[in-house]
Amino acid sequence: MATYAAPAADQREVEICEHKGVGHPDTIADAVCEAASRALSRAYLEATGSIQHHNLDKGLLVAGKSRPRFGGGDWQCPIRLIICGRAGGVVTRRDRSCGSRSRSCAQPAGATYPV
Repeated sequence: MATYAAPAADQREVEICEHKGVGHPDTIADAVCEAASRALSRAYLEATGSIQHHNLDKGLLVAGKSRPRFGGGDWQCPIRLIICGRAGGVVTRRDRSCGSRSRSCAQPAGATYPV
């Protein structure tokens, strides 16, 4: 096994990092997931008065298809973005008597929510 002897990151004079631009797929996915999380937080606040635990922090960007040309081009198939994570169903203040884990208060498993 080969070893690499180099100073620790905090002892180096220069640090190199990667910056992904506005149109990079990771940047697009992160921005959409963040927007979805903010929207869900607002919905939780409106329905329950508090923000419920949720993780909408993974995005899968499925490539589209385009026909680029100088000065423009056209889309043949748009990109798709799938938001992954977990979020509980909204239990309103008046429904709390049945408990937040009750199936009658929660959204059914596999429910989809438009963004």
